Formats: sequence, structure tokens, C-alpha cells
Amino acid sequence: MGADANTRELAAVHRMLCAVARSTMDAAAVKQLDDAVAELTSWDAVPALLVRHGLTILGARHLSAVRDRIPFGTWMTIEQQAREAHALALAKANELRRIVDALEARGLAVLAFKGPVLAWRAYGDFGARPFMDLDLLVHPHDIASALLMLGTLGYTPVYRFRDREDAWFRRVDGDYPLLDATGTGLVELHARAMSLRFAGMPPVDVLWQRRDGVPLGNRSIPALCADDALLLQALHGAKHRWERIEWVASVAALLRQRGGDVMPLIRVAPAAQRALLLACAVAASWLDAPLSSETRMHCDGDPVVGRLAAAAWQHLVTGAVDEGPHATAAKIAFNFRVQRGVVARARFIYRWTFWPSPEDWEFVRLPERFFFAYRAVRPLRLLARYGRRITGMMPSHA
Repeated sequence: MGADANTRELAAVHRMLCAVARSTMDAAAVKQLDDAVAELTSWDAVPALLVRHGLTILGARHLSAVRDRIPFGTWMTIEQQAREAHALALAKANELRRIVDALEARGLAVLAFKGPVLAWRAYGDFGARPFMDLDLLVHPHDIASALLMLGTLGYTPVYRFRDREDAWFRRVDGDYPLLDATGTGLVELHARAMSLRFAGMPPVDVLWQRRDGVPLGNRSIPALCADDALLLQALHGAKHRWERIEWVASVAALLRQRGGDVMPLIRVAPAAQRALLLACAVAASWLDAPLSSETRMHCDGDPVVGRLAAAAWQHLVTGAVDEGPHATAAKIAFNFRVQRGVVARARFIYRWTFWPSPEDWEFVRLPERFFFAYRAVRPLRLLARYGRRITGMMPSHA
């Protein structure tokens, strides 16, 4: 297959993936699916792409309508993947309830987000989207107690910080990964819903004030409210260049529930304006998500949003895997462009360049009394690993 034919094939595959990335199929989505399937010459890559884009469950549901046009072995693989992902999602939802029950029994307040909570918010079904980890937000001063509590449930922290490292990490990043006894089950305990390196989320206290719940079993699980779930998904998607189509599907579903209007969210989270508009532009372009006239006007009025959405789609259809130094550098350059205004961009560069992280503490081990020196260690490490890649990707405009 020539380069042009391969490009057309990849584009058709991704149009097909976008067609099935929704809880229900309308007439336009059915036609998009039919047209894309008609263009496919091979289904070999489809099962792996369904996994990569978080569409094993939604994809199997909607591809069943064209299963007579899918090679039998490929369809059996797709079905098996969907069964396993659905079973795992439901098991993870039950594990979430067990963990929340245990934390609350110790008097620790907790909010769930992403994972099964996002599945319920977007699709009304805990088993509609695959996920590997459970994300829990606790008050920063409760992190130590929550880590101990999770230890009694069989989870082991990945990080071992010294006092100053822990205090810094809790304030800036605050995502503590823990693994179960098998080494595969992951829980992320958060002191923040999003790292301070990526501005946009309201303060933690505001998230707690706006919380609500989602039904799980015979109880309601405390969770981020729907507005904050959409805001977080917009920031998370931008952080990763919208590399997974299911993230876009979740945004599209949440937008439909609010009539496509994100202007109230922008007014309460102005630092996230471009990230929110980008999420809207991507969801509307890829998945026909509805946008209010005011939201669409703001999307069209920011040319950077259009260029970022086009860049995200181009990256998607190339099939490139977002791993390694080059991919990290590309994400940083992408997020630099997501920042709106000179001040926001300067703050992003400063925080990313000089605020240390666990990688810096592993790079060179300094005595705790010299913790301040990591602000010098970090740029040297970044320059060695990413410097030329990042500067080569920074645009001269936008």
C-alpha cells in the first residue's frame, strides 16, 4: 500500500472509530459508519485501535450493526475485548465502593472522579468505558492517613518521599499512585484534581463545596460535580493532545447534557478558556457534539483553537504512539499553545522548567537541606533530555 493509500486508510479507520464513539447512534453517525466501513480494505488494526482509544465497549456495541462486513476472526476479537473490558470496569466500580467505604469509615472525606464516575456522568453506565485506575481526591492534610488506610486494603505506594519532597509534591502535583498485590491494580490518591503546572482547575476547597454524588450499588459515592468533571476532562485531554477518542466522546456526551454551552464554566474558570474551547471544537468536529451559538462564536473567534484541533486530528490519524522524549516534548509544546496570553504562557514555562518533580529527585540525590537546589537541577535535566526537541516545536506565532 502506497503512502497516500495508507493515509486514506488510516483516516477511514479513525472516522469509523469516531462514528462509534457515542452512547447512541443517530442517522448521521450511522451514515458516517457505513461510509467509513466501505472505505476500509483491512480490519487488522481495528481491535488494537479500539483498545488504544478506549472504545472496546462502545465500539463493539455499534460495530455489531455491521458485523457481517467484519472478518469473523476480527469480530470475535472485538467481542472478547469488549466482554473483558466491561467485566473489569464493573469490578473496578465495586472496588471503588469498597475503598470509599473504608476511607469514610475512618472519618476521611473523599471525592471520586474520572474512571467509573466519568462513565456514569457521560453514559449513565459504569461499564461503558474501560479504565485501569481509580482516582480519589482527599483533603491534602488527609493524604498520610489515606495512604495508611489504603495500605490495610492491600495497596502499596509507588513513591517514597522525604519530608520536603512530600510537602512540595502535595502542593504542586499531589497524585500518589498505589498498586495492589498483583502489581496491576492502580489507585491514584490525589491532593489536587490537576497539577498546578496546568492552570485552570478551581481551588480544591471550591471542588469540595460543589461536589455531588453518583449512585453506586445501594449508596451514593461523593464525586466531582458535572461541571468540574467536564472542566477536568478538557484540561486532561489538552494535556495529552487528545490522543484517545473516548476522551472526546466523554466531552461530547457531557456537552449534550448542557446544550453545548460552556460559557458559564469559562466565566468561573477563565484560565481554562482555551482548553475548554479546544475540547468543544474537537468534540464538535470529530463527534458532531452540539455547541451553543455563543460557544461556537468563541471557538471560531480564537484561531489558535482551530489550529490546535487540526494538529490533534493530524497526530491522531498518523497512528503515532505518545511515548518517549519526542512525544513528551510535543505535548509540552502543544500545552504551551493552549495557554492564552503572554502571562499564562510565561507562568506555564516557568512552572514546567523550574518546579521540581520526582524525576528530578531520582536524577540526583541531594541532602534535604539543599532541596532548593532542585530548581537548578531540573532545567539541566530537561535540557539534556528534551531541550532541542521542545525549542524546535515552539511556534513563532499563536
